[in-house]
Amino acid sequence: MNNALDLSYEHNDRVALAADLVRIRQLGFTVLPLATLAQWFAAGEFEQLGSERFVAITMDDGPLSDYADCGAFRSAHSILKDYVLARGPVCGDGPVATSFVLGSTEARRQLGVEDHWWRDSARQNILGIGVHGWDHLANVLDVVAQRNNVRNDFSSIDCYEDADTHFTRSREYIERNIGMPSRVFAYPFGQASEYLMDEYLPTYESEHKILACFGTGGKYVTEECSRWYLPRFVHGHHWGTQAEFDQMMRGEL
Repeated sequence: MNNALDLSYEHNDRVALAADLVRIRQLGFTVLPLATLAQWFAAGEFEQLGSERFVAITMDDGPLSDYADCGAFRSAHSILKDYVLARGPVCGDGPVATSFVLGSTEARRQLGVEDHWWRDSARQNILGIGVHGWDHLANVLDVVAQRNNVRNDFSSIDCYEDADTHFTRSREYIERNIGMPSRVFAYPFGQASEYLMDEYLPTYESEHKILACFGTGGKYVTEECSRWYLPRFVHGHHWGTQAEFDQMMRGEL
């Protein structure tokens, strides 16, 4: 969530978020904290998925505008707080949404994103903090955490050393920063290698401690999904209008 070309629903993620939260309530959905969804999958409690009409909300990359207002430009945190104050339905007591952030201080410096707001956001329990890898393999960085310095392709993470940096080392930094567990992961670019899904994540769970990982894919989360690659819909890619949002919520996309 970092697109703001203008103030239209189609081109501004925060305008879309505010409108979608209203529509979520009107359509009778309950917001499901992402950590709760991950816990259900990790525990095999799949019957919980069908107990209500749920929607989970996420945003990637951790720009300051996720948390801090800038003049009339309202942050995602402020929009979500309004939803909570209006008693929008949320399952349990977890955060309404999750912002996925990077663990590397140097990468964040070069990308112009900050971490000073993470702890306050996590403690307010409205916008939680998730793991988005070490450095996003961003193409603007000179060096990235990939053994051949491959950038812009997270499916190139296919060995233990690189995976350990993106999952374990990044999670540990984020947890020290926010002072609480952060156990959900979003793949940069929505990409995952077979090595990650078939070997690293199931084999080294005691090290990385991630409960579930999220890609993109534009599909609905069902019991048949792998918890190492749960799909998401992305505003501006899978839907761009309020009519398309309604179609998605009705299961028609």
